[in-house]
Amino acid sequence: CFVDTISNATFSASTLVHMMSSTIKNNGNYSNPPLDTTHLSEEDFYEYHERIGTNDDSPAAFLFGYPHLLPRMQGEALAHILVKARSMLDHGGIIAVDLNGVPALSSSLSFESNELRTVSSLTSDTIIGPALSHIDILHLNEEELVHL
Repeated sequence: CFVDTISNATFSASTLVHMMSSTIKNNGNYSNPPLDTTHLSEEDFYEYHERIGTNDDSPAAFLFGYPHLLPRMQGEALAHILVKARSMLDHGGIIAVDLNGVPALSSSLSFESNELRTVSSLTSDTIIGPALSHIDILHLNEEELVHL
């Protein structure tokens, strides 16, 4: 999880992709977070080391949140992030995008607020349109759906 709410305006797709890539160890495996083993019993200690020695910790899912709040991670940049993320996931994994911060009057596409969005209008959306084909799960609440 990479979060830096102060840098929303400057956080870029290339920075995020670099951060994701830098978490990879040799052979595409991901490192285990360090665990304080001082409180473990001897049996638990050996179990832990046996588990991490045989476990492939490659992630199987990627959740990207709030593209409407990240101006440098929209459109083609968002699509680039999702393509890179999928290439790092175990067996292609699952890509999910959580929408939040969808403005009441979306600047990416004008429409009547009571009008349902069509597939064509969604794919034309400048913020998420180019990335839609790379998303397995699109998470949003009813209010965000109305404003999208």
